[in-house]
Amino acid sequence: MTFGALEASRDSGKPIFLATFTYGGTKVWRHTNAEFEVTSGGYTYTPFPITYDRIAHTSGADRASLKVTIGWDSPLAQFLLGDVMPWELEVEIRKAHAGDTDSVLVFSGVASAVTYSPGVVTLSCETPNRNTPVRPSRRHFTKYCPHQLYGPDCQANPNNFKVDTTTVSVSGAVVRLPSGWNGSFQKTEFLHGVFTWVYAFRPAYAFIIGVDAATDDVTLSWIPSGLTSNYNVSLSIGCDKTAATCSGVFNNLPNFGGLLVELSDSFTPFGREP
Repeated sequence: MTFGALEASRDSGKPIFLATFTYGGTKVWRHTNAEFEVTSGGYTYTPFPITYDRIAHTSGADRASLKVTIGWDSPLAQFLLGDVMPWELEVEIRKAHAGDTDSVLVFSGVASAVTYSPGVVTLSCETPNRNTPVRPSRRHFTKYCPHQLYGPDCQANPNNFKVDTTTVSVSGAVVRLPSGWNGSFQKTEFLHGVFTWVYAFRPAYAFIIGVDAATDDVTLSWIPSGLTSNYNVSLSIGCDKTAATCSGVFNNLPNFGGLLVELSDSFTPFGREP
């Protein structure tokens, strides 16, 4: 079916979004909010937690704005942590349907601002006046570690912080696990961790956004496709990106990427007695 037919269908449509971020014409990141890799237009889009608000039109139909929220662990989010960007970050959002290679462009613009909060990075995007380049600033320092957990900058070994188990039941995005599934770890340590399984001969994953220690239920960031009861899964513990967790849990403080400075509520100017 074509995009138009899928879009109009009440039963067959499975809408997904394909995002392309281009910096300086050379660095390109392609992500999708689908659970698996998507190939469209000859390009491959990797799955990553990414959300979009509604496109807002202002000062004429040719002007629009959009906020895009991506996970802090994404390569794009890590790239944005640094100095002022001398080039524009171009943003293109296309809408497609799972299983179909056809897509349509729904937004094309640039990131005009970047804001940070624990766990996510938000891009404020707009269709700008092309005569006025928009160059969003990046931050120099952050109290929280910007590194991707278990990534090349983090260097923590995921095999040291992983458990293998089987599912008891699956209800939507909630997965019940057997008693003792957490091994030597505290159950709450798996919050913000990674849940992995194999579906259609390919590895699949979701982030753990909730852990109920009483019922052995974990809540995933999306509904896991193909996951059923008595299914082999793996869980890796999470990280809150603080120096305390990096040191106390992962014993990895030399690789901590945040700012190791304690800030007080008061400030004493230089040259004055406290």
